[in-house]
Amino acid sequence: MKLSIIIVNYNVKYFLRQLLQSIQASVTNFRFEIIVVDNASSDGSVIFLEKDFPHIKLIENTVNLGFSKANNVGIKCSKGEFILLLNPDTILQEDTLMKVIAYMDDHPDVGALGCRMIDGSGHFLPESKRGFPSPRVALFKSLGLSAMFPGSGYFNAYYLGHLDEFEINEVDVLTGAFMLLSRKALQASGLLDEDFFMYGEDIDLSYRIKKNDFKVIYYPLTTIIHFKGESTKKQSVEYIQRFYGAMQIFARKHYRGSRAIWLRLVLQMGIVLRATLAILHQFFHRFGPILLEWFGIAGSLKLFSLAWAHFYYQDDHYYDLSSIDLNISLYASVWVISLLMSGAYDQLFQWRRLLRGLMLGWVAIAAMYGFLGASFRPSRSLVLGGGAIASILIFTLRMLYFRVQKGSWPFRENAHIRYAIVGQKRQADKIQRLLKANHQKLQYLGYIDHGSTADLRSHYIWGDRALRSNSKISSIGRDYFLFWHRSIK
Repeated sequence: MKLSIIIVNYNVKYFLRQLLQSIQASVTNFRFEIIVVDNASSDGSVIFLEKDFPHIKLIENTVNLGFSKANNVGIKCSKGEFILLLNPDTILQEDTLMKVIAYMDDHPDVGALGCRMIDGSGHFLPESKRGFPSPRVALFKSLGLSAMFPGSGYFNAYYLGHLDEFEINEVDVLTGAFMLLSRKALQASGLLDEDFFMYGEDIDLSYRIKKNDFKVIYYPLTTIIHFKGESTKKQSVEYIQRFYGAMQIFARKHYRGSRAIWLRLVLQMGIVLRATLAILHQFFHRFGPILLEWFGIAGSLKLFSLAWAHFYYQDDHYYDLSSIDLNISLYASVWVISLLMSGAYDQLFQWRRLLRGLMLGWVAIAAMYGFLGASFRPSRSLVLGGGAIASILIFTLRMLYFRVQKGSWPFRENAHIRYAIVGQKRQADKIQRLLKANHQKLQYLGYIDHGSTADLRSHYIWGDRALRSNSKISSIGRDYFLFWHRSIK
């Protein structure tokens, strides 16, 4: 047996189906086996695998063992000369397996190999190649300097920013999403360390493989798609604690003396800093729009009262002795509560909910105004004119936010990102189905069966519309390209 493919699955059966289909479509001249280790999924994964893929070797765990333990279970049952650890939310090219195995056969000193990865939007994933987490590397990553200087080998040593993403290079660390291992290197280095429940086990294994005089290679001559289901959770405190906690396990295990002390100190600082930022991010994500609009409403009412006093009453101090500020605070609170009750903060761009919330607030304030004492009713104009200005302000804020987040203005038909796939129809259909399932607002134009992609970067025309400078071409190797074009019909 040449190759054993180990896939750990946990409640991602739709991704897993696409991966298994891409493996089945692979062009190979060697025998390989597929071993799926299911970590007690509750989404029907086991039933689906038994029905649609009865030929694969399925291992059912009764509890979630974590990534390391589950992979070790699969490795112990494997028979291949090479072992591929593969995430279920990936898609392979037809020649991926052939290319990586050929490289390993030609380079017996290579113990581990990883390939170039892109996400579902075609962006290169920098974790395809990484460096070891020294104190300096960890510090720059914790402070965000690695993201500020992505092409720097000094500031972005964690992602080896100085190395070209399209060139073969020896690196320090590969990701467990796609890690091809030689059995010789694995026997010399040991299995995955089960102290790492999630995150860090790939860093630890890469370190041990290099320590045993095997090379760790980044091989970008083939590219896979990694949909990264966990990416949306990377601002969570739980993710930060797990990630930096894994780094601390690595530091305790492999570093000694002052270097270990400094690294653990930096990692602890990183936990505090990133967790604080995550809490603030979550707070402003949830309450930021509410606070912004409360101050927006209160500010617009205040400006209206000043303008009304100046132009209508011709007395800038007309409201000085009234309860105008109390009224403004009360009215702003009523409007925000009405928007909350209407669900306008659950879905920011549901315009009917926004309109319903504003109207409900207006009615509530008008009704409340009649029950207030004379000293608390400084001006009906504040309810009418100020309310109109406040409503316009809220709509304007939502439209600007929509423009920033979506890249287009609301209320315009067919605002979307269009894409076409260049390559064989079977692969194009496969990619299109998965993108459609996970990116509902993308518009698939079709595929182009093109024999040569050499000149596609310089000219590509779909129908009578040429792709302009705001287009993006994501290379996924020789077999197919993704073309993205942000446009509005």
